[in-house]
Formats: sequence, C-alpha cells, structure tokens
Amino acid sequence: IAYAGDDRLTQDQEENDEDRDEAKAAGGAGVDEEFDLEGVRVKGSFGSKLEAVVRRVASILHRDPEAKILVFSEWQDVLELLTHAFNANQVPFVFAKGKPAMSK
Repeated sequence: IAYAGDDRLTQDQEENDEDRDEAKAAGGAGVDEEFDLEGVRVKGSFGSKLEAVVRRVASILHRDPEAKILVFSEWQDVLELLTHAFNANQVPFVFAKGKPAMSK
C-alpha cells in the first residue's frame, strides 16, 4: 500500500501523535498500527491478509477522505479478491490491470 500522508495536521492529530509516540516509547503500538483505527470492522470473510489491507485502507480514508492510495500486487487473483472485499466494505476504488511487457 502506498500512501503519502498530508502534512497539514490539526491540533487533535498532533496531540494524538504525541500520545502514540509516548505509547511506542513505553512498548505500546507499533508503527504499522498508526493508520489502523480500532473502530474499523471488515465485513465478509476474505482472510487475514486481505482483511488487514481493507482495514488499513478504510482507516486511512476515514482519517483523510481525499487520500489517494495505491495497492500493488504481483498476483491478479489477489487484486480481484480485493475488489470484492472493497465492494463489501464500501471502500471506493478503481481497478487497473496491465500485461507484462513482451520480451524480445
């Protein structure tokens, strides 16, 4: 997942960041958890890895509805399953696929 965070922070976000940094220093939440909101629940049964992707994307979009996120996968089947998971969880997306370049 590629996501470029917005540099514009509100006072609440800055305070939350300070709280999160203190929790990390005390052995709390890891870096990977900073975008995952506890209240985000994934509908459907898509496996733990796809559910984690949906949860991460939904959490980012909850915090920043204008965010643009790229999800890459080498496996076409995984991307197709992810489209079902995004649809089931009302996560807006655009699906693009391409072919590998032909070798000479």
